[in-house]
Amino acid sequence: MIAILALLIAIVLVALSAVRSRGLSTVSMSNMRQWGIGMLNSAYDDRGRLPWLGHKLAGQLLANGNQPGWWANRAALYAGYRPYREYYEDAFLDAMGQEGGQALPLPPDRSTIFTDPTAQLPDALPNEPVFKGWFGAGGRRFYFNYVPNEEINDHLPGQWSNPETRVRLSEILQPAVTVLMFEMRSVPQELDTAGYANPSDHPYWGEQLNRHKGDWQRFAARHRFGGHMLFSDGSVRWVLNRYACTTAEGDFVNDNSRNFNKPDLIWDPLGPTNEGPGQN
Repeated sequence: MIAILALLIAIVLVALSAVRSRGLSTVSMSNMRQWGIGMLNSAYDDRGRLPWLGHKLAGQLLANGNQPGWWANRAALYAGYRPYREYYEDAFLDAMGQEGGQALPLPPDRSTIFTDPTAQLPDALPNEPVFKGWFGAGGRRFYFNYVPNEEINDHLPGQWSNPETRVRLSEILQPAVTVLMFEMRSVPQELDTAGYANPSDHPYWGEQLNRHKGDWQRFAARHRFGGHMLFSDGSVRWVLNRYACTTAEGDFVNDNSRNFNKPDLIWDPLGPTNEGPGQN
């Protein structure tokens, strides 16, 4: 009798865990839909141009944040949320012990569309008891679970540095399959490492994750071995991580000289994704 009761309890707990996981996945999908509203409404008000994707490296946070047209400022505002600059400035005040400062939103916080409540937090940075966000510049911190697809502007000259260099929605000929934003992983473990005796042997394990944008190399697998993607027509879909990281020829490799555009999943709408050795 006790054994039967224990078995029933175990079954119930597994079922409750699955329900909770699906619920949190729904929250993440809802966040992505909000990003779609922000990105597309911003473009409609700006002659069809998408928000500026900005620089990608952690230390370029202020160069991005000082631009009102940066995606994390402008698209968030169009979605009904605060520009990201206000979040990191509040966190800076909090770190300085000044009145009115608030800590940077981190999982499982659901108050913003910048965080996925299911994301794993990275390890604490040196000399800190807990993780408080990545350092950007000037003592400011940041943390993103959703980022734009950096490949979408990759064939535009000056796209890294010029806030006026932005792709137009009219240039995206297949919007229903062209990635606009996606879930970025927070830690290496948010990958599907099945088949690897040592998880660190996974080809994408060592990718740097403190970025402001990215591509398939940093796509998360925290929701049923995949994650959510926002496409350029505003639709949101769950995509298997390994498929998103597979080349046009069907190879699962980490080689950015290969083309990762596929007929039903396009990263670079203006050409093949192959960037050449050493570019990431």
